[in-house]
Amino acid sequence: MKTLFLFLGLYAFQLGHAQTMKTYSDSTYKYQIQYPDGWTPYQQTSMNILFLSPQEGPTDQFRENVNVLIQDLSAQQPMSLADFSKLSIDQIKQMAVADTAGQQFREVTFAGQKAQEGIYKLPVNGLVIKVKQDWFVLGHFAYIITYTAEPAQFSRYEPMADTVMQSFKLQ
Repeated sequence: MKTLFLFLGLYAFQLGHAQTMKTYSDSTYKYQIQYPDGWTPYQQTSMNILFLSPQEGPTDQFRENVNVLIQDLSAQQPMSLADFSKLSIDQIKQMAVADTAGQQFREVTFAGQKAQEGIYKLPVNGLVIKVKQDWFVLGHFAYIITYTAEPAQFSRYEPMADTVMQSFKLQ
């Protein structure tokens, strides 16, 4: 009986602390994604949306974020996921921090599509950031969904970033 009360208590605690999510829909590229209510959406271009975590104070140098980038591949020859992945991974390895032990690339299924996932670190404006990125090719577009964080904050924000990334759906 104590186990049941403990389970119900934990369940009620989780419900009381659930994050309210908002939905962003893109009618041009026909997708939607959910993001936490306290995060700020920032439309960089018609092909890029960024969801910024709240700033944690005046000394917070980097706001963890999830972004969606749609890359038009129509100027290229038809490009497969394998071709796009090889090109992307080669570029990442040229720019990435020399910590090759921290680099991981693997095939995944993302938004119902055969996809590639990469986890790596990059230097950005004097900081090192950790990146988790999923991408897939559909038609002549590459869909690239990315979580970026300071390495010390990566695991703290990763569960929420995973929730946001996994909410990505093609319409």
